[in-house]
Amino acid sequence: MRLSNIALPLLLFVYAISAWAEDRTELHLFQYGRTNTDQQNTAFLDFRDLLTENLPRLSAELSQDITIPALSHLSLKPVIDENGELLRPETRIGSLEDKRRYWLQTGALSVLTGHIRQQEDVPYVYTTFYWGELSGPYPDEMITLKLPIVGESFDSTYDSHSVATLYALAQEIKQDCENVAATAYLLSEAHKRAKAVTGDLSELGAELENMIVTAIDQLRSDCGD
Repeated sequence: MRLSNIALPLLLFVYAISAWAEDRTELHLFQYGRTNTDQQNTAFLDFRDLLTENLPRLSAELSQDITIPALSHLSLKPVIDENGELLRPETRIGSLEDKRRYWLQTGALSVLTGHIRQQEDVPYVYTTFYWGELSGPYPDEMITLKLPIVGESFDSTYDSHSVATLYALAQEIKQDCENVAATAYLLSEAHKRAKAVTGDLSELGAELENMIVTAIDQLRSDCGD
C-alpha cells in the first residue's frame, strides 16, 4: 500500500493482518539511579507502576480505531536478578556496545535506564530510552525523556514515554512500506501525545514533535506515490 496525499485521519480504517510474530514489543526496565532516599525510591516505584499500567491502557485506547497485533503485546519487562531485584545497568549494559548487544539479543523494543531528580519539591523521572536500530530519522540510538511524578501528565498515556514507545513501534512495524497505514496511525497518535507534552515540557515536547513530523515526512517520501 502506498502513502498518497490523503490526510492521516483518513488512514484510520481497520487494518488487519495475520500476525507480526517477531515484533519487538517489550520495554526492558533496569533499576534507576538516585533512588537512595525514601522519597526518590517511592517516586521510582510509582513510575514503574505507571508504566506497567499504562502500556496496556495505551494499547486499548489505540486498538479502538485500528487492529495492529503488535500493539496489544506492549508490556513492561523488569530485568531482575535471582533474588527478584531489579538489575542495575552496569551489571548487563555498562557500555554502549553492551547495550547494543543486549538490545539485539533480547528482542526488546527499548531498554530503559535513568534516574530520579528532585526539582522545586517535584520528583522527575529522567529516562534514557534506548531504541537501537528503531531510531528512524532521529540521529541517535537513544533519547532522554522527562516526566514529573505529579500533575495531569502523570497517570496518563499523553506523556513522553508513550510518545517514544509509539514512535519505536511505528519504526518496528514499518517493514519496507508493507504496513504504511499502521505506521502512519502510530506516528499520528504519537504526535498528538507529543503536543500534550509540549504543554508541560516545552523543550522536550518540541523535540518529540519535530522527531515525529520528520518521521512522517520520511514515510511519505519512502512510501508515497
